[in-house]
Amino acid sequence: YYIYGEYQGIQDEKLAQEILDSIVAGSPQDTTMAPTINDTVVVYLDNNEANETDEDIDAIIALAKNLQTYMREHGSKGTLSLSVNPFIPKPFTPFQWLPMADKKSVEQKLKHLQKSLQSEKKIQVLIESPKEAYVQGILARGDRRLGEVLLSAMEAGGAKAFMRALKSADLKDEFYLYRLREKEEIFPWSHLDMKVTPEYLWYELEKAKERMHTLRCFDGCRRCGVCQ
Repeated sequence: YYIYGEYQGIQDEKLAQEILDSIVAGSPQDTTMAPTINDTVVVYLDNNEANETDEDIDAIIALAKNLQTYMREHGSKGTLSLSVNPFIPKPFTPFQWLPMADKKSVEQKLKHLQKSLQSEKKIQVLIESPKEAYVQGILARGDRRLGEVLLSAMEAGGAKAFMRALKSADLKDEFYLYRLREKEEIFPWSHLDMKVTPEYLWYELEKAKERMHTLRCFDGCRRCGVCQ
């Protein structure tokens, strides 16, 4: 969670600890706000993880209301903006083995988020298009077969033609989006060496499942393989 705005060192214990513990970003309760007087506060949320619950969405709603109240009580007349993006598993991260959350489920959660905050005049909810996010999800962990798909989509008019081009190539979006990868699976990017070992990424994935967070790097740290 990335928060930019007027105040520094804000913490909110009502935000679901489980989401924060899954995303390694230092101390899981810390939210940093850059100082700009009486300006808009922007909260960037990568939510809709596959194991996210309705209680987690309610916690985001509560966080937004608590932050807006905090702003008002400290004299800010600015707007609180929530920039919400569906969670996309990426290569070379512990989540590269995981499926994306079901698109319909994500859309329902986003609708609930918007509806719950629409009466708050000083809270603005900005949501990335789920349709575009799921195209990103395919491309993020795609293989060489998508080269033909991209070319066909470009010739057919661009991004809006991508899913049609995927279907024409006899490829299924669920293969890229909703499949739980095995630990031993060889990925299209496995031949690239980012210095972070697969064993370390898998270890971090297992820790995330147990809601354990990892300390930041420190002098002499040799955990991931980058500094070997």
